[in-house]
Amino acid sequence: MFSHPHADPAAPPLFFSCGTCGNALEAPASCAGVEAPCPLCGASVCAPAAPRDPAELTLDSSFWDDPPAPPLPAEDLEIAMLSAKTSPASPVPVPPPLRFPSREHPAPHSPGALPAVQHPASLTPLPLPSPTAEQDAAADDADDADDDDDDEKAERKVPLEEPLGDPSRVGATRRRARRRLQLLDAGLLLLFLGVAAMAGAAIVFKEGRDKSQPPSKPPTLTADHFALMRDMEERRRQSLDDARQTLQLLLAAPDAVAVSQVLMPGSARAPELPFPVFPGKEAGNFEFISAERLPGTERFLSLFELAGARPVMVMVEDTAAGSRIHGDALDQQLNHRLETLLANPGEGEGMFHLRLRPTPEAQAADFGQKRPDLESWVKVDAESAFPIEGPSAFIACIAPGSPALDVLERRLHDPGFRPAIVRLAWRRHRETGPFLELVEFVPGAWSRH
Repeated sequence: MFSHPHADPAAPPLFFSCGTCGNALEAPASCAGVEAPCPLCGASVCAPAAPRDPAELTLDSSFWDDPPAPPLPAEDLEIAMLSAKTSPASPVPVPPPLRFPSREHPAPHSPGALPAVQHPASLTPLPLPSPTAEQDAAADDADDADDDDDDEKAERKVPLEEPLGDPSRVGATRRRARRRLQLLDAGLLLLFLGVAAMAGAAIVFKEGRDKSQPPSKPPTLTADHFALMRDMEERRRQSLDDARQTLQLLLAAPDAVAVSQVLMPGSARAPELPFPVFPGKEAGNFEFISAERLPGTERFLSLFELAGARPVMVMVEDTAAGSRIHGDALDQQLNHRLETLLANPGEGEGMFHLRLRPTPEAQAADFGQKRPDLESWVKVDAESAFPIEGPSAFIACIAPGSPALDVLERRLHDPGFRPAIVRLAWRRHRETGPFLELVEFVPGAWSRH
């Protein structure tokens, strides 16, 4: 790496290291203070100067024994220059081979250990050969090892040593620092989003809880509310008194004409009822069951029960013409119409007071397997609204797209039984047999469909 044409072979060499990559180097003593590129990393390296000793720097007197030669005349100078052009070039001195520290030639550990050398008057650095492929590979391995050491220091939270003079290492350090900052920014962003989501969920939960909780302060009842409640209770007592008088007229009716005066308009015809209707009974024999106010009105529907071997339910409704009895309900019970309809499959139809609910899915699927022709029909569970002899529960079918289905769909949210006045009719399939169809819902005060 370092050589000089006037090097003193007897002078000890200089041993030092590269300040960038740390590679140990050796140079002749005559190259002290000369800068040259490192053969491993290519960084500029300056050979150290040996300590100056005044005794060694004193020139010997024999140095001036020979007097300087006189200058040549002009014509002799031209002949000398011509001969220099025609004479063959002098051989270029070959630099000594590059020597690395070894066991035989260990490198000194301090500049003070270097022997003092006599410095020449001038130094001329020679061009160095380019590094070989093996040297490039060694330099790459050294860089990788340094990067691994830096990563380990970063993991141990040890401050990195800032490399000096190597742009590649400086760039790698900056890239690692930039990646750490990016990861830190991403973590902070995720933390902010998480806190915002939790805050939003808490607000929604609080609003929903506030809506579901009853108001902390109960509504205040004014004097008008109490007056309205008293009037409604008085109207209810009056309705019950009128209902009992109507029952007395029913029991005392001698013929169908007298009975028709206490029946609801459009109800069962009086000739369809037996006379006397309840022989040997009085109005006091009826037990009051309930009285419900008709929605949107001040009228009531009262229900009475006549005890006996087979209890009979009597419904009395307030109308504009006074209290009237539901004759269809009496006709259904006294003439056993529902029992007759169920006992004769395939024959008959009529209007009945029932209690209905949508058939559960499991039962509907089982019924559909037995009757595949009714798979698209809607099934409802039905039972008599009044006590009857024998089984009172059955399944009725509603045709798809019928008005009855529209009425039922408005009540599908309630899975329980609800009272209804409906029209039933037997239908017959030529292959699978008869089935009961719910044809329509009949509006009425007792019906809740």
